[in-house]
Amino acid sequence: MGGYNTTTEILSFHKRALIVPRIKPRTEQWIRASRLAEMGITDCLHPDNLTPEALSRWMQAQKPQLDARDTLRFDGLERMVREVGRIIGETPV
Repeated sequence: MGGYNTTTEILSFHKRALIVPRIKPRTEQWIRASRLAEMGITDCLHPDNLTPEALSRWMQAQKPQLDARDTLRFDGLERMVREVGRIIGETPV
């Protein structure tokens, strides 16, 4: 599935991954998984297309995936501290 915690675990370990996200009751997982697939970081399969054959094709494919750390920014906490400091007028330490 493509929940936030599962997806961040996948990204942190840089493992080849196929995400089959939940699409109901919300499309949050589909949006996240399909965007990562567009970026070449993971693969994504719509749950309506999940079949044993589709899964077998994916497992047999040798399609490389990009390292998320080369594409995404993982410095959110540091960026937030700098931005809050800027807003309140503090000089960064």
